[in-house]
Amino acid sequence: MVILSFVVLTDKPCFSVEQASQNDLRKAASVKNKQTNDEKNHKVVVYYFHGNYRCSSCTRIEQLTLTAVGEAFEPDIKNGVLEIKVKNVEKEGNRHFVNDYQLYTKSVIISDRVGGKEVRWKNLPKIWELLRNDEAFKTYIQKEIATYLEG
Repeated sequence: MVILSFVVLTDKPCFSVEQASQNDLRKAASVKNKQTNDEKNHKVVVYYFHGNYRCSSCTRIEQLTLTAVGEAFEPDIKNGVLEIKVKNVEKEGNRHFVNDYQLYTKSVIISDRVGGKEVRWKNLPKIWELLRNDEAFKTYIQKEIATYLEG
């Protein structure tokens, strides 16, 4: 009977399972802190832009947008990751949005911000097509916002 024995020589220190677990926890905490910081730096803003004249369709778009966001994203709003703003582009100080987002009618815009700077945005033109179908409208808005929240 032959018994083989191996000795492994290494320049790395050996760690106990307890030490390894503590290192893993530190690494996990570090990753979590980074994710928390990233989440603090990442924000999605949903805008509804309108003018002085507000027809029934315009007020309906606003109402459906606010409902869609509130129903699906209340926790994101509470923790500051998502914000919704209603802006009259005809008011002083808001006119720049017309050029910024190439607005030509009442619009819902999703703005993705990282570190306070806008990195991308999207106009949601299907709001006009879906105006008479509450569920389809809300689903459209919610899916688009979810995509932006995922980064």
